[in-house]
Amino acid sequence: MKFEEAVKNIDDVDRDIIWSLLKRKDSFGIKRKIVCMARVLKVSPDELLAEAKKGEDGRILDKENRHIINEILLKNEKIGFRQND
Repeated sequence: MKFEEAVKNIDDVDRDIIWSLLKRKDSFGIKRKIVCMARVLKVSPDELLAEAKKGEDGRILDKENRHIINEILLKNEKIGFRQND
């Protein structure tokens, strides 16, 4: 998975940016969040959008993708990093 591979190579500041994008609570949709994350990760937005979970109608699924991104970020946390810092 391109997203997971890219997350393995980022520093704590970039990881914080990804968390901030993921947790943002306004009308900022999941597609735009993924495009912004791609910029932070220095990967093609098209690649990340292509691997995103989609519904039968082809729309990117918000809840499912948030969960996947959340799990990838937690899995790749560095030892000693606390989310509340």
